[in-house]
Amino acid sequence: MSKEITRGAELSLRELTVELGGREILRGIDLHVKPGEFISIVGRSGSGKSTLLRVLAGLETHTRGELKVGAPPIVMFQEPRLLPWRSVLQNVGLGLRDPDPRRGLEVLAQVGLADRAKDYPSTLSGGQRQRVALARALMHRPEVLLLDEPFGALDALTRISAQKLVEGLWRERGFSALLVTHDVEEAVLLGDHVLVLDDGRFVFREHVTLPRPRVRNSAEVGRIAARVLNAIFDSGREDADEPPRAAESGAEHQPSGANIWPNFARGETP
Repeated sequence: MSKEITRGAELSLRELTVELGGREILRGIDLHVKPGEFISIVGRSGSGKSTLLRVLAGLETHTRGELKVGAPPIVMFQEPRLLPWRSVLQNVGLGLRDPDPRRGLEVLAQVGLADRAKDYPSTLSGGQRQRVALARALMHRPEVLLLDEPFGALDALTRISAQKLVEGLWRERGFSALLVTHDVEEAVLLGDHVLVLDDGRFVFREHVTLPRPRVRNSAEVGRIAARVLNAIFDSGREDADEPPRAAESGAEHQPSGANIWPNFARGETP
């Protein structure tokens, strides 16, 4: 099996605003993603996370602002979206005009399912179906991979395995990745940066410098996750005009509702 290296693509958003039904879902978003970076986005339900991914994927149109994506993104959703009447190998090739079955077997081997190529989705577990969806994404040689709660429906042990698999493939292939998740620990374990989105704006960012692979339930991961959780809780308070609670020493935070991304948008590293 050949080892594949993909160069990640750059993404840039400046003052991006999305209006749906007369309401601003995203408001003046600034974001710069360097090639090969892994960005985690967390926030309360309805904060605009999935809308942001849909805009990046070209499934939703932004109202104002600039959007530059260096390569067509590939999206992996929470549901695997497999066709039940097609085999695993056939599902992996969906979306390609003339899929190469040999390459299909290679990507299935990378996710540990080469021996299930001829089987049908109904015979697979939930975690296995999600791995088929990941193999389908890899089949497209993504330079940008968008992950919209891809592990949300998995049980705890399967979720941990899937997280490790995605991180391993990301490190091996070098694509740029944006993960939307409600799991703060997952965001910290996988992301180079963790962003908190609230009411359509980024209100907090955490630059995660821990070495990889990161240790689940470690004190360092716990401290970072606590700061991110505090930012999420602060963003949802009714007295949002007051500044958020002070985070632990070393935290990077801004008052709730502020757009804190001018330096990050220019590609500067905190």
